[in-house]
Amino acid sequence: MTDTPAPVRSLIGLEFTAGPDREGPMAWGQAKLHRELQDHPDDRYLAFLPLVLPVPPGGTVDTVLHAVRTVMTRYESLRTVYPLHGLQSVRGTVHLSVHQVDTDAREAAAAATRDLREELRSTVFDTARELPLRAGIVTERGHPSHLVLVLSHMAVDGLALQIVEDHLTALLTGAAFTLRGLDGAAQPLELARDQASPVGLSRGARALAQWEDAYRRTPPAMFSPARDGAKAAPVYWEGFMTSQRIAEATRTISERTGAGRSTVVLAAVEAVFAARTGTGRTGITSISANRASPSTAAAVTTLAQDALIVVDTQEARSFDHLIGLNRQHAQRAYRYSPVDPTAQRAVRERIDAERGTPFTRDLVYNDMSAYPTATGPVPPGLGTGERADIRVEPATFMPVHAYVTVYRMDETAEITLWADGHTLEPRDIVSWLRAVEAVLVSAADQDLPAPVLADLCSGGVPA
Repeated sequence: MTDTPAPVRSLIGLEFTAGPDREGPMAWGQAKLHRELQDHPDDRYLAFLPLVLPVPPGGTVDTVLHAVRTVMTRYESLRTVYPLHGLQSVRGTVHLSVHQVDTDAREAAAAATRDLREELRSTVFDTARELPLRAGIVTERGHPSHLVLVLSHMAVDGLALQIVEDHLTALLTGAAFTLRGLDGAAQPLELARDQASPVGLSRGARALAQWEDAYRRTPPAMFSPARDGAKAAPVYWEGFMTSQRIAEATRTISERTGAGRSTVVLAAVEAVFAARTGTGRTGITSISANRASPSTAAAVTTLAQDALIVVDTQEARSFDHLIGLNRQHAQRAYRYSPVDPTAQRAVRERIDAERGTPFTRDLVYNDMSAYPTATGPVPPGLGTGERADIRVEPATFMPVHAYVTVYRMDETAEITLWADGHTLEPRDIVSWLRAVEAVLVSAADQDLPAPVLADLCSGGVPA
């Protein structure tokens, strides 16, 4: 039996000049995330955005390096550091060490790709000094098989990551890269200048007033006090729900109500949340992409900020009515999501002091379904049954109590519920997801009157 040779490791120095050094204030999205990374250094979800891309046959190491150099030249956020809070510094000259791992077989290359991905995100980025992109190339006998990137969330949010991925894929395959709005997309320094302009300051003042109103109307804490084991070692769980039937039901409800599918799912999550916590008025933090203007639609930076959607669920006469309330309040919340995070924090702390109870992000909702391919293909057979497939796995820290993510809503729904184990145990996570499933599947047949909706949210089984 012949032992498999160990992969051969080396470093490639990628050096190039992309333009002049530039420096200026952070844009609001950058400032928000920079503060969160400082406040929560253990949040691994927040710190890294990994990307693994296959290299087509015939590609060379130089081809891959050219692709990395091209996107770093095009998008300033990929070569920006943050020496002080509030300050961004774009490096015109880049020095990047690219890891190369050479293997002798396809199976070894696959394992090396997984290992390199984990290695590149094993330590947090030093955002003050380190470029926000780590890169590696896995080769089979010198021929590249995969490009492995780990990006700092300071450089990209989810939609910006998709733009970078699409651009890299085009470069690696030799295809043309076209994206509506790319030519008019602003760099982060330009966004910061716009936000500091008289028009930007006026827009920010209106947003701050909306945030103050939302903070005053939302309950500061909606989950019950942590379980008795709160002082025990922290534990976190994530439930994964996959279902074609939920996707079909959500499409039907969307067509009937005229609301987007994201709003439909949000309303179902909100109804279950209100029923399970006993809260009539809910405040759900929804992540807003903030890409409504020509300068931001295709911008590569971290733009996403919170939108606080406050809804009196007891006002809803039915599920369709609740969807309408969510659409109304969500539109306003998303409109005013872009806000100066320092001023926003000051408003929140002032209101916390007035009522003596700090505001907590009890439940966060994040719709990522605009790019359903981001999680890869659905495994054959998964989610095809009458009931959704649900599994719960150990997870890592996030600075919230619960976090719902919609990863896809095309032919298959893929929804996850992350939770602090001291707030929701694995059996609670399964029960909550089943309740969301019951609401959506039942509401596909008819609008649900409030009493029926409440019963399903509390654990009733759909007819």
